[in-house]
Amino acid sequence: MADAYGAKTDAAFVNTLEDNIQLHGAMNKLICDGAKAELSDRTKDVLHSLCIEDWHSEAHHQCQNFAEHHWRHIKKNVEWLMNLRNFPPEVWLWPYSMFAVS
Repeated sequence: MADAYGAKTDAAFVNTLEDNIQLHGAMNKLICDGAKAELSDRTKDVLHSLCIEDWHSEAHHQCQNFAEHHWRHIKKNVEWLMNLRNFPPEVWLWPYSMFAVS
């Protein structure tokens, strides 16, 4: 599963991670590129408390991270769909909740 969220600060990553876990359940592994937010002590505490493994690619070696390839595919298809339907650019990071059906 892959999710994309807009975050204005590194500290927002942990809150988004917790929200994602609450919404979808705990994942088996968090795959990341080694960003500061993903390596913070608070993030490690959340992952450790829920027995979630974490994996980091080496710096400047995105080819090791298959999530980067997956994200490139998702981004290409979303951009194609947005262009096809003439969506404004700000739609790209609308919150997931705006699309939820009740």
